[in-house]
Amino acid sequence: MRLLRVIIFLMLLVTTLDQRVSSCRAQDANSTSGEVVNDPVHAVHVALFASFFPVDALARETQTATLLKMARDEMWLSGATPAFRDLLAPFADLRSFGTACGI
Repeated sequence: MRLLRVIIFLMLLVTTLDQRVSSCRAQDANSTSGEVVNDPVHAVHVALFASFFPVDALARETQTATLLKMARDEMWLSGATPAFRDLLAPFADLRSFGTACGI
């Protein structure tokens, strides 16, 4: 039963991330620096952050949205180590997600 819950959770997560990664690859319009996100692993980071902290839903709360964007960008800058990138890499190509994660 627990395995079934994990599989359902992963399926929902993969579906959500697939949509977010696709939109983030072109450009991250909400980035504090306004940079283009060409790195697929960086796009995954932005999408994962947005799935837990929906910054776009905070249009009226600009101060909170700005703080969350700054936190997201700082997390990327401080965590862009090879180990961190390896952790995010399976999410960049969701077709190989299960194999990369041993499922």
